[in-house]
Amino acid sequence: MPFDLKGLTRLTQFGTVGNVATPSFWTYATNETHAQVTAVGYFNAQAPFMRPGDVIQAITGIGGTPVFRIYVVTAVTATVVTITAVTGASWT
Repeated sequence: MPFDLKGLTRLTQFGTVGNVATPSFWTYATNETHAQVTAVGYFNAQAPFMRPGDVIQAITGIGGTPVFRIYVVTAVTATVVTITAVTGASWT
């Protein structure tokens, strides 16, 4: 099953630091697995709206075994969104 926009909500974007927009916080709920959500290109439809540093709080596996994960958007081009799962206290 592909990305479903109905499961995604932008919670907030804090404003700017200087002339740079600060990250947005999103929530996402899906019946897909963590592996499906982290697959290359999963969030590409949102490329015009996401920026590096955005945070996605996701619940995957709804309808089965739900799992809460936090992802960070690590790169965005005009058509591609790259995310990484946050592990521990930081990501690299």
